[in-house]
Amino acid sequence: MRPPIPKRPKPIKDKKHSKFLHELVCLCCGAVELVQHHLLRCPSRHGQYRAGDQHSVPLCKRHHDELHLGAGTENGFSERYGLDLLTISNALWENTGDYEKCLNIIKARL
Repeated sequence: MRPPIPKRPKPIKDKKHSKFLHELVCLCCGAVELVQHHLLRCPSRHGQYRAGDQHSVPLCKRHHDELHLGAGTENGFSERYGLDLLTISNALWENTGDYEKCLNIIKARL
């Protein structure tokens, strides 16, 4: 008899972190009207699940739409803007709540 297939863990949902990301600026242009982009390729994305909030970054609507509609892929978007989205999302997650530190992480990429 086959052993049961283990359930995949559900992604982390953290309302405080999501709210905090909306207080920051866009990674690409520094705009303040933001959309939270959940990474498409990351360790917390399991099958049909969206990535956990720990793997998300702040983007303005224009850049979020460009990522999904214009750049072709998340990798293409990252290359175009010289961003390592997974590294940035991890840094923002580790420093959530520290506005100045997270703003400096983003500004280092602008």
